[in-house]
Amino acid sequence: MFLNQSRRFQEITYRAGRTVPYVTNPSGEHYVLITASPDTLPGMLPAGWRQAEITLSEDWRITFDGPATTVQPR
Repeated sequence: MFLNQSRRFQEITYRAGRTVPYVTNPSGEHYVLITASPDTLPGMLPAGWRQAEITLSEDWRITFDGPATTVQPR
């Protein structure tokens, strides 16, 4: 697995009622999981990270405007 950093200028909207996957690092910080195949992720997470999901009670809008780090398998 390796990290890739790039600049992003896009927006993602999640509607209320949708279940959204996320990952948590060992420090307790949460990151929205944006992936085409979340089923393969658990074996790819670094030690101490964990995956979970949340069902939204309101709409979420995530704006990427600047550097974004992605995790990719080798």
